[in-house]
Amino acid sequence: MRKITPIRDTVFLLVALLLLLSGCAGRNVQDLSMVDSSATPDLVSKNFSAYQERTVQWGGLIVGLVADQSPVLLDILSYPLDGYGNPDESYSATGRFFVELPSSLEQRGYRVGRFVSVVGSIEREVLVTTGEVAKRLPVLGQAGIYLWDSRRRERQPVQPVFSFGLGVRL
Repeated sequence: MRKITPIRDTVFLLVALLLLLSGCAGRNVQDLSMVDSSATPDLVSKNFSAYQERTVQWGGLIVGLVADQSPVLLDILSYPLDGYGNPDESYSATGRFFVELPSSLEQRGYRVGRFVSVVGSIEREVLVTTGEVAKRLPVLGQAGIYLWDSRRRERQPVQPVFSFGLGVRL
């Protein structure tokens, strides 16, 4: 009969613990630590130079698509985001902004009436004229874009998710 040494026990326990903990790293959560949560599209429109190159997380309703230039721009009516990053249209709109769509992105799903959430840096502003009123609106570049599925936008309580290190979720 072989006797197991305390060093082997310790190494075995550490390896087992590392394998167990690696199963907890299954969710891909975007790092939002650099996001300026005080900036809204209306505030940025009024004082662009104070917010230029800051990273923001905004979202809203796609109200237009500007495809006559490169890159293609999404025109978005902004709403506050809930705790899941979902635009909440039960509140008043917080302005409008544009998002540059990367050329590699499949653009077919980005149509008027869909909701998106965006994390990106405030790159530039564009002049938009409606009737006789001209307004400068911010443009987010190099954005991470999430296109909301209408079924997922329903407000339902979040169910806890348990996952094991082998890709098994309950």
